[in-house]
Amino acid sequence: KVHPVHFEGKYFRSRGPLSAPRSPQGHPVICQAGGSPRGRTFAARWADTIISQATSVAAMKQFRDDIRAQAKGFGRNPDDIKVLFLIAPIVDEYQDTANARKQARIEEANTHPDFYLANLSRLTGIDFSKYGLDEKLPALTTNGHQTVASGLSGRTLREIIQTGRALRDVDLVGTPDAVGRKMADIIEEVGGDGFLITDPELTRRYISEIADGLVPALQKLGVVRKAYDHVMLRDNLLAF
Repeated sequence: KVHPVHFEGKYFRSRGPLSAPRSPQGHPVICQAGGSPRGRTFAARWADTIISQATSVAAMKQFRDDIRAQAKGFGRNPDDIKVLFLIAPIVDEYQDTANARKQARIEEANTHPDFYLANLSRLTGIDFSKYGLDEKLPALTTNGHQTVASGLSGRTLREIIQTGRALRDVDLVGTPDAVGRKMADIIEEVGGDGFLITDPELTRRYISEIADGLVPALQKLGVVRKAYDHVMLRDNLLAF
């Protein structure tokens, strides 16, 4: 019952068929990343989950509200889309040591700014070498990562490389309990749904601090589940 696709369109062509089995639910979970107006509309119509930049609590709420309003306009249940905001919390046993690690990252960014600027250029397609480190950036346009580019306008490059994925209004640095409470408060204000934790230094230590420190703290608050009730990914994704 497998038929060749033999598709030929304006942008790509395929002999087919796809060399992967059909998923149990008909199609895989669709995860969309990109916050441009066109990207938001696409996500609201088709996505099961969306990955979005988190710059401030207000911006997170605005993004989620916009997605849900557009989804409703397409005849979808807004609760069928889960928005996950990218964050990189710094968690340690003590507040002082967490603060010290944050300061060390700032010093590293100041010592090797070219490394961080090259990464920004890779994402956005913008040559940042033409701007001074302490010069406020103008409104930026790009065919690259538009969400990242739009979040840079009006800020200095030094500020950008020092803060990384940090929120402008909430400092997610501290003990597991302290960071967990802040995360719970943020999602309550935003209205849902959750976070995607990422970090430029994804080491075994960082994974352990999140999995064995932060997650249990969030579970104690009742904002992270302790077990999965369903077999399929989509069902578990939408259940919480």
